[in-house]
Order: sequence, then C-alpha cells, then structure tokens
Amino acid sequence: MAHKSCHKGAVLQKSGVTPRTFAYPCYSISIMRLLWLLGALILSAGLTVLHVTALSEALYWQYVWLDVPVHFLGGLTLAMLLVAFLKKFHPLVFIASMAAVIVGWELFELSIQTARESNFLFDTALDVLMGSLGAVVAYILARYTLWRSA
Repeated sequence: MAHKSCHKGAVLQKSGVTPRTFAYPCYSISIMRLLWLLGALILSAGLTVLHVTALSEALYWQYVWLDVPVHFLGGLTLAMLLVAFLKKFHPLVFIASMAAVIVGWELFELSIQTARESNFLFDTALDVLMGSLGAVVAYILARYTLWRSA
C-alpha cells in the first residue's frame, strides 16, 4: 500500500516539502542502497578495463593465475548488484541467483570454446569457487550493512 502522502500533495506543501525533493515517501531510496549500486558500478568498470586489457595483451596466457582474481571480482560485482536490487533480505533468492549466474558464465565459456587446457575441469571448478567466494564476501558485507536488521 502506498504511503498516504504519496497521493496528497497538500500534506507535503503544508510541511514545506515540494514533490521535487527526495523526501517524497513514494520515491525514497536509501543512501546505503545507492552506495551498493555505486560500488557495483565502480567494480564493474574496473573489471571491464582489467578484462579487456588482459584479452588484448594476452595476459591470461602469460599469467595463468590472473583468471582467479577476475572470477572473484566478477562474483563480488554481480553479488553487489544483486544485493542493491533486492529490496529485502532473501537468502534463497540470493543464493539461487548467484549460482545461476556463476554456472551460466561457465557454460558460456564452454559454448564459445575458450582455450581448453589439460586441467579444464580443475580450472572450471576453481572459477566457480572464486565466483562463489566473491558472492560470499558481498553477502557478508550486506548482512552487516544493508540487511543488518533482517
């Protein structure tokens, strides 16, 4: 149900608040949620620059370990974005969404036939683990910030 002042401009005018301000209850968004969105945006921009540079300079093949932190940052970034968009604390939705994205990404890598090494299964398992660890870090941070009252 909408807040009673959402439809009554007179209540806002009496209080001196105009509908242009963000104090309008229907459209309020928490500063913490905006910070999560900003953090996800910054991480995704950094991850994009890192990934494009690594591909163009063949860094994934020169430094085999570079794939590990990229998958961790990818899991962290996507989990932060998910946390920012979930209005309430829903652990099952969070876990199911992150599992679908992480496994989906690995299936995408398989479908585009990325270079397969002799240890392909180990590499895939490590990628899933690192993406999951990134999601766990975001989950723990969310429990102590945005979802602390849940």
